[in-house]
Amino acid sequence: VGTAVVAARAGIIVAVQESSQTGGMDSAYEKDGNHIIILHDDNTFSIYAHLKYKGSVVKVGDIVRAGSVVGYSGNTGMSSGPHLHFEVYKVAHLNEGSRNSSILTRFLNDDGKAVVPEEGVWYYSTHPGKGSYEVVLGRNYKDEHFLNFKETVPTDNDFKIETKTVDNTVLIFARNGFDKIKELTFEFSEIINMKPSKPLPHVQRIPANSKVYIMLMRPDRGKGKWQYRYKYKVR
Repeated sequence: VGTAVVAARAGIIVAVQESSQTGGMDSAYEKDGNHIIILHDDNTFSIYAHLKYKGSVVKVGDIVRAGSVVGYSGNTGMSSGPHLHFEVYKVAHLNEGSRNSSILTRFLNDDGKAVVPEEGVWYYSTHPGKGSYEVVLGRNYKDEHFLNFKETVPTDNDFKIETKTVDNTVLIFARNGFDKIKELTFEFSEIINMKPSKPLPHVQRIPANSKVYIMLMRPDRGKGKWQYRYKYKVR
């Protein structure tokens, strides 16, 4: 909350709402999102939504340039957490049943190239003039990256599965807190719209006092909701 939001393009401010202090996941909050709407010279509009309370620094009628700060991020309206909802759209004609139509928008990717985001894919944005950053994307991970992964753990006579989620890629590890080798049989009791990187059931010997990599899995793109539940045996 409170990150500066800048205009993507030049235009004139045609709407500002900044009085809301409420937000949540329920659709009842849908109209409570603070927002700013900018009209551009090609008759398209851009909206910057879910801004914080009193989070606008512009008023209706102001002319803004691309890169000008217009407000500050927040969590108002129908929102699961602080973020910016940005959308470019055309206003529909006044025909019965017509709706505003959003326009595909390109963003600068971490490599500086303009891309149209795809559903289910994670991206890093590039902001000209800002500092560099490390790019860590789950979709780039492969089993080979973890062939030599091994951490020493203390003897606590406990064996467990641990997971780490990098965007929507799930990395799965086995932690053996015994002072002897354990044989793990790992599989899923439920897996929906996801693909594991190794055949199942997966059998692997886990060294004593060690945490090692097992496999990864990620959602099937375009398949919607995904979830999983694993089970395992150790001997």
